[in-house]
Amino acid sequence: MTKAFQIIASDGPPLGLFVNAKKCELIRHSSESNTACADLPGVPVIIGNWSILGSPIGDTVFCSSFVENAVLRKTEDSVMRCLLLDDPQLAYSLIRKCVGFCQGVFISRSCPSQHSREMLAASDRVVATAFEKIACLHPTALQWQQATLSTSRGGLGLRSSATHAPAAYFASVKACAEADGWDPYLAEGFDYAVEEIRTLTNRPHWGLDGTFQESSQHEVSAAIDDRQFDSLLTASTTSDRARLNSCAAQGVASAWLTAVPSPHLGTALTPACFVAALKLYLGAPVCSAAPCPFCGKLMDIYGYHSLTCKSYYTMTRRHDNLRNIFFSFCEMGRLLPKREPLIPTKQLDHKKRLVRDTNTRGDILLLSTGTRPCAIDFAVTSPLQPLFIDGAALGTGYAAQQYAVDVKEKKYAAEFGKQGIDFKPMVFETFGAICIKGKELIQFVSRSVASCRNLSVSVVTQRINAQLSCCLMRYNAHAILERDPPPAAAD
Repeated sequence: MTKAFQIIASDGPPLGLFVNAKKCELIRHSSESNTACADLPGVPVIIGNWSILGSPIGDTVFCSSFVENAVLRKTEDSVMRCLLLDDPQLAYSLIRKCVGFCQGVFISRSCPSQHSREMLAASDRVVATAFEKIACLHPTALQWQQATLSTSRGGLGLRSSATHAPAAYFASVKACAEADGWDPYLAEGFDYAVEEIRTLTNRPHWGLDGTFQESSQHEVSAAIDDRQFDSLLTASTTSDRARLNSCAAQGVASAWLTAVPSPHLGTALTPACFVAALKLYLGAPVCSAAPCPFCGKLMDIYGYHSLTCKSYYTMTRRHDNLRNIFFSFCEMGRLLPKREPLIPTKQLDHKKRLVRDTNTRGDILLLSTGTRPCAIDFAVTSPLQPLFIDGAALGTGYAAQQYAVDVKEKKYAAEFGKQGIDFKPMVFETFGAICIKGKELIQFVSRSVASCRNLSVSVVTQRINAQLSCCLMRYNAHAILERDPPPAAAD
């Protein structure tokens, strides 16, 4: 190394290359000498603790201090700036996407998790405190456990950087070892990360045979989230399990959390609506146990009555706006949609117990589908209603699917078929899960819009899910706020 330095120092100037010794570093991993090397004049000597490309290399004290400055202090500053915004939806979106977890996991890929754990946990607490201010809520342990899950598992995406640090470090070391052909256990803290992952995923025998299944960071973090979701379900009541399964349905269920807040795209929620939606999603109290001002029935504090009350056109407004959003995408896809067409059918008159001819008003009729016309009927049901709650507590989307089959298809499918019209229900649960044929419809319309607008199917699907999800949560929040508005501000 000394010889190479001398060659550059002597032969470089004629070529325009000049050594700046102050910007060079001589890094020694031994404390045998702590003086500058005589053959490298002006080059500072670093022993033991140092950093490169934003990653610390050294003992626990040095690494912890480095992470404190690189992650914790930046998280505190970023969170403080986000909380200055008047829009809680925008503040939440920025914190979820740009603060805390992303910074912590980035540094965890090169810093052993036992060195960074303390400061990353402190960073997680800063994010938790910020969420309390955004949501005007002090969550219980179970509610915060849900909040720290990924949005695809019914959480708010405020994932713990300390919890997922072992996954990041393990995956990074494993990938480097495979690429260069060395034993990953030679890396500092690799065995510690493996033990942590075994504990977090409840897989004590993982990797004991020398091979690691699901070894990417995404796969290991997913396994950690799955374990946390399962433990959350185990500790929850039947109604909470039904809610959690509905929240974990992906697609429409979580799209309101991942969407970019934009009034132009229909994905922005007012502060009051967003806060109410957050509380509803986490199963926190959202209203008082007082008589409903519209129907007189006693409301529950978790909003079930508010979301299912038929008075004051609450359900009608939610239904019509969901239909209108989907109708606009059908127009973009040139599917020749008709809104609320009259379709001749035979229906049972429940009062007279007779079957009579009638004109059924469908929500949307698609005339250009490539095959037969297709009638779409929208509905929103609750996984918490007594008829569905037990099944909804066992699986995702149970209430929506049962309502679609037992109510909608049973009532309309055969009669519409006689008219040469296919029938597909679009049934949502109040927390966002959707029936099987509803998912198929979204994919069909997404492909049509993508081909007409020169967009990818995934982008269109994301937009449809985002607008439907934000609309659903917006009118859920309206239903709660209309029945139990917050107290007026003091003069």
